[in-house]
Amino acid sequence: MRNGPRLVGCCAIAALLVLGTFSGAWAGEIELKAVSAFPKSHGNTKGFLRFVDALNKKGKGIVHIKFIGGPEVAKPQQQPVGLRNGLFDFVYGPCAYYLGMFPEGDFTAGFKTPMEARKNGGFKLVDGAMRDKLGATLLARFYSGLGLYMALKEKPEFKNGLPDLTGMKIRSSPAYRDFIKVLGGTAVVMPITQIYTALERGVVEGAGGDLDSVQEWGLYKFLKYWIDPPFNMAGIVIIANAKKWDGLPPKVRDLIQSTAMEYEQITMDEIATRTKAVKAFMSSHGMTEIALDTML
Repeated sequence: MRNGPRLVGCCAIAALLVLGTFSGAWAGEIELKAVSAFPKSHGNTKGFLRFVDALNKKGKGIVHIKFIGGPEVAKPQQQPVGLRNGLFDFVYGPCAYYLGMFPEGDFTAGFKTPMEARKNGGFKLVDGAMRDKLGATLLARFYSGLGLYMALKEKPEFKNGLPDLTGMKIRSSPAYRDFIKVLGGTAVVMPITQIYTALERGVVEGAGGDLDSVQEWGLYKFLKYWIDPPFNMAGIVIIANAKKWDGLPPKVRDLIQSTAMEYEQITMDEIATRTKAVKAFMSSHGMTEIALDTML
């Protein structure tokens, strides 16, 4: 009987230690907030969300990325400002949306593959400029090979093998508005979420962008032609608040970086298959491909 109270006390202490261990592990899990320039439902966001899910499984008890939303949280052009100010820790989307703040971001669209860009020093150069101007660091590029195409309501005339957009108002991002102007068109900069209404109301007669948007946003109801090949490649990247990133434990940074690089390859392979499927869909819904080499 004398050992009874002592035994109970020991058990209670042991239980508290066990609970403390678990609560300590939970309390030690680092939570990082992320936003996307695209809506959650957009095809280009899905690869990022799969990366987030994979990382959260691998890093359970260590690190957790909380996806807090897309353009409804902050306009894509303003997301780097929120990142720099610590409102969130990761931004996913094209540098094209904030070239006014960071013109060097245009180079990310020129990377043939992220693997090649790391090897030849391209990532390091962009990262250095990004740290200076945005207080951010470049982590990864997803969907390498995602082309940007010109899609139009009417078949254009051609001069010297190039489409003549004279008199046409074309949806654009800041990255290629000058390209549209050179072809004679008027560039109207707007986010992808506004293109459907702009086409419906006749605000624009065409759109530059990825073909996924043509399918996912129902733009094929208005657009009847697309020009092949793409005029540019999308540079969709993950950037992180540099101060927050540098302050993470090395094992956390390594886990995030290795998982992001894994999904660079996955999304690159995926986009090649997806582009073929989207072109087939558009053809079956009344759109016609115009190959530039036939216009020479």
